[in-house]
Amino acid sequence: MKGFFGCLSLALIAYLFDWNWTTGVFGLVGIGSLIFGHNKKKKTRKINIHELTRQYQGTKFRELVQHNIDEIDALTRHESIQGHVDWLPEKLRPLTADFIDRWLPKVLDDDFLEQDTALVFSKVIHDARAFTHDCDPSDEDLFHIFNILLMSFALNVGIHRTDFGESLGENKDG
Repeated sequence: MKGFFGCLSLALIAYLFDWNWTTGVFGLVGIGSLIFGHNKKKKTRKINIHELTRQYQGTKFRELVQHNIDEIDALTRHESIQGHVDWLPEKLRPLTADFIDRWLPKVLDDDFLEQDTALVFSKVIHDARAFTHDCDPSDEDLFHIFNILLMSFALNVGIHRTDFGESLGENKDG
C-alpha cells in the first residue's frame, strides 16, 4: 500500500510540473503495486521432514556442524539465525530460545556429535514438535528451528570446544 501512495504522490508532482509521460509511468506503477502488491505473508517452501531425514543419512552430526563452521563466518551465522527466527510465527519465537538452550549442552557430548545426522535431525524435530505443540508448528517451522540449533551449535563449538576440529580429523583418519 505504501508503494501505491508513493507512486501516486510522484505522479501528482509530475502532473503539476507537466511531465506527462512521467505522470503516466508513476500512475501505472502505483496502480500496478496496488493490484500486484506483495502479500505480507512470507512465502513458505514446502518442507518434507521424511525426505530431509533420508537426505541426512550417512553423515555424522559433527560433520554437518563442521561444514557450517567452515562455510559460514560467525557474523553471517548470527544474521542467519536471526533470519530463521524472523521467519517463525510470533507465537513460536519465545519458545525457540528456550528450546535451543535445552539442546546446547550437547555441544560437549562427543557421543551425541558422532550420531548419524538423520537420527539427530529426527530427535530434534520430534522434541521441537512436542515442545511447541501448543503453537501447532508446521514442518517449515520445525526445519527453521533445526537450522537455528545447527548454527547455534556451530557458534558454541568455537567457545566451548577447542578440540572440535582435531577430533573431527581423528575420526576421518581412523
